Amino acid sequence: MIERYIKRISKDKAVYWPSPTPREDGSNSYGAPIEINCFWKDGFQSIPDRDMREVSVKALIYVSQDLDEQGMLYKGRLQDLTAAEKADPRLVERAYEITKFVKTPSLHLRNQYNRQVYIAPEKSRIPPGIER
Repeated sequence: MIERYIKRISKDKAVYWPSPTPREDGSNSYGAPIEINCFWKDGFQSIPDRDMREVSVKALIYVSQDLDEQGMLYKGRLQDLTAAEKADPRLVERAYEITKFVKTPSLHLRNQYNRQVYIAPEKSRIPPGIER
């Protein structure tokens, strides 16, 4: 029920990159991007992070699947990105790091979850030596 509701209100598209994995050279590599349906609600607010410190977030996004903290989200379509941007979300001007992922089980429905993603307000980090 909750998941069907989230799917029904998910009028926005976003591109999601899983959290980065370290390479042998010490840099990070993001997984292949996928396009997801979501409900994206912009608006700054403060929430507690994993260490219960208050952090500012840029948006709350409702999704219908689990996402990784430290993964990246871009509000838009996969087809709008270049090959370089698909390979490295830090090159995408409006891609943001997932600050917090919250998965709450339904009180009344078994195996149903409410999934919320919060994104950091700062722009994606551009690796040194790379121009936009």
